Amino acid sequence: MKYILAFLFLLSAMANAQTKDTTVQNPYAPKILEGGSVGELFKLTQPLPEHQILLQLEGEWKQEIKFYFSGDTSRVFKGQGETINQMVLGYRFLESKSSSIAFGMHISSISYIGYDNRLKKYTIYTMDEMGTYAVLAFGDYDDKAKTLTFTGNEIDPVTQDPIKFIMKYSFAAEDEIEFEVDLISGSKVRKYLEIMFERK
Repeated sequence: MKYILAFLFLLSAMANAQTKDTTVQNPYAPKILEGGSVGELFKLTQPLPEHQILLQLEGEWKQEIKFYFSGDTSRVFKGQGETINQMVLGYRFLESKSSSIAFGMHISSISYIGYDNRLKKYTIYTMDEMGTYAVLAFGDYDDKAKTLTFTGNEIDPVTQDPIKFIMKYSFAAEDEIEFEVDLISGSKVRKYLEIMFERK
């Protein structure tokens, strides 16, 4: 009798081995894919409430610009310009195109601001005619202070030294936005740029 039981146990073990799923699982795959539906995955591609913050930047704006190249806030290079901001790609990103005149130069710039649902961070990718490189930064929105602040790391185009920067949008009023850029080298913080946007 015991031989019959052992034989039945062996058959059961072999059957389980044949039906066991031996597929190698990707440990980095989004958990939504584990038994999730296409509809659930589609939700991850849609704009979020965080994207509503970017609507404050939409529209046409006048710029009043102040550059502080030397770090001496008493030495200011001023300029003026215009900006057109619009939501693109199904309200997933804000496209910002600016044209300005400062210290006798015409400067054009393009920026894209979004919210990365993977990182739970706002993103900004910006480029202009003052360099041959683009700048990328990540940030957060402070609802109490009404500020959108980005931080990033770059290389100083003159000294080639690493440098940290902070970009901050302050939503002071419905039709006014203040934009600031500070550069951080070691323990030193230097004001670099201020732009006051006024809605047309």
